[in-house]
Amino acid sequence: MTGSPGPQRIIVIGMSGSGKTTLAKQIEARCGIPHIELDGLFWGPEVTRSLRRTPLWNGNRESWGRSFFSRDSILFCVVRHYHDRRRSFAALQGSNAYPQLRWVELNRVEQVDEFVRSLSA
Repeated sequence: MTGSPGPQRIIVIGMSGSGKTTLAKQIEARCGIPHIELDGLFWGPEVTRSLRRTPLWNGNRESWGRSFFSRDSILFCVVRHYHDRRRSFAALQGSNAYPQLRWVELNRVEQVDEFVRSLSA
């Protein structure tokens, strides 16, 4: 008897800074499912890592001031959109728009660890 095949695609959604990339890399390591960083495709040269001044995509770098203390900052964006995104994620989950998908909500580190361990190696 053969076991059921593991997932072929896992979509990780969440708030900015919530650990989506870290989780996606863990899934890739555990299951061999390629990790595609959508920020690099979507944002192009606009997204950078200011702390180390190392480029994220396309060689762009930003200053601390622009990254954290301007209206374009990631922190301002997270605070401004947090509740709207929570509502939109809840609406998506409740809509049954994609009945073929299994929705897994992870809110704590322990839940993430348990989920990753549950995936087929």
